[in-house]
Amino acid sequence: MTVSEHGVSAATSAHPAPGLSSQLNSSGTKILSALGRFVLPGSLIAMIVIFSVMTSNFYSVANIQNILDQTAVPLLLACGVTFVLSVGQFDLAFTAVLGLASAAAVTLMANQGVNWVVAALIVIPLGLIVGAVVGLLVTYGRASSFIITLAVGSALTGLELAITGNQTIYQNIPPGYGALTSGTFLGLHWPVWFVLVVALLCFVGLHGTRFGRHAQSIGGNAQASNLAGVRVRRITIICFIISALLASVAAVILTSRANSYYPNIAGSLILSTYTAVFLGATFGRTAGFTIGGSVLGVLWIIVLQTGLTLNGAPTWSASLIQGAVLALAVIIGARAKART
Repeated sequence: MTVSEHGVSAATSAHPAPGLSSQLNSSGTKILSALGRFVLPGSLIAMIVIFSVMTSNFYSVANIQNILDQTAVPLLLACGVTFVLSVGQFDLAFTAVLGLASAAAVTLMANQGVNWVVAALIVIPLGLIVGAVVGLLVTYGRASSFIITLAVGSALTGLELAITGNQTIYQNIPPGYGALTSGTFLGLHWPVWFVLVVALLCFVGLHGTRFGRHAQSIGGNAQASNLAGVRVRRITIICFIISALLASVAAVILTSRANSYYPNIAGSLILSTYTAVFLGATFGRTAGFTIGGSVLGVLWIIVLQTGLTLNGAPTWSASLIQGAVLALAVIIGARAKART
């Protein structure tokens, strides 16, 4: 072997061929992606085991029923937000919709003497109207969904305060309204069964229909979807309507369960909802927002909150952990999307 040949051979050994390097990187990415899919269910199972060891009451039937009861409202909100995020938009107004619908429903019953069925039927379409307005402003106004929903949410909160005077309302509420969520079937309250049906319908709608496929394609590339004939504006508006409509339904469940209205009734739900949905986006074969992932994310949040409460942790600890998890989930999601 000549000197030049030896140099070429050494250089080749020191620097693997580009093809081999890309194969190694691809294999590493696949392994990390496969492991990442198990982080959410794995950490959920780990939390359940740890909290069960720390507190015997955690795995009691009563506590399991309580956990499932607590998932009802967050799960409705998470399903709605999942649709909006799937089309590449943000919704910061859904908690304001919940607050206004809660105030309107209870005020109609307590102050105006409206039948509880009529009050519920009045406030639920409120979400449809707000969602349509937001969707129109975002699509036809070509405005940032972040800014538009923030502005609309502020306006709705102002209306909520104007209606209630920032006062708790708990008198003159018909007994039938509280009974709406107090009934049970097979050991679980009616809202749990109702929300399970809604989550199933949302799953089919987002992952098993042409509408859902188009929504996800918009989130991937709105311009390409538009060129492919997808009705981007219409689908985006519908997703905002779904989010606001589910928020108004959640308002009925929340106020029926509490049998009252109180100020800032939905204030703590925006962080936990987005944490659940972004955490759920790390679960699945591909990066993206899914109803199944959001369901697991909600369970993760509720199990965390319940476990910390039963073990006497300070009230701020749950918010601290949720904020850290949200930041981590966003980073993981962004890296996973960049690899695809």
